[in-house]
Amino acid sequence: PEAYLLRQRSNAEESIVAPGMIKRHYAPNTPLKIVDSIENHLEEFGSLNRIGVIYPAKTKPHILASQTIALSRGGDLSEIAEKLYAAFHQLDKQKLDYLIIERFENIGLGRTLNDKITRASSQD
Repeated sequence: PEAYLLRQRSNAEESIVAPGMIKRHYAPNTPLKIVDSIENHLEEFGSLNRIGVIYPAKTKPHILASQTIALSRGGDLSEIAEKLYAAFHQLDKQKLDYLIIERFENIGLGRTLNDKITRASSQD
């Protein structure tokens, strides 16, 4: 007897959901705020005692936030992409009021990183 392998076709109305398609993919529980410049937005967040700041590079302004994480020594976007979610969750464990991250230049991998942080900042 011959054996046949049949593939089941998905229903046109069904959608396959991959983790990257989820609106809050790997989002921390702590509200994540995306800003163009951390220094220019600190006043609106109030006391820095309960704020976590995520910087793209090792060099960062002199901000006395409760917790800071530099994602890369030189701002390497590939390295930042590898460490981004771990930074969210490391700071999330600190039970802070907010996490702040600067928006990336919206080209190449920077565009992908912006998509990731936008999804992570979603409160829906």
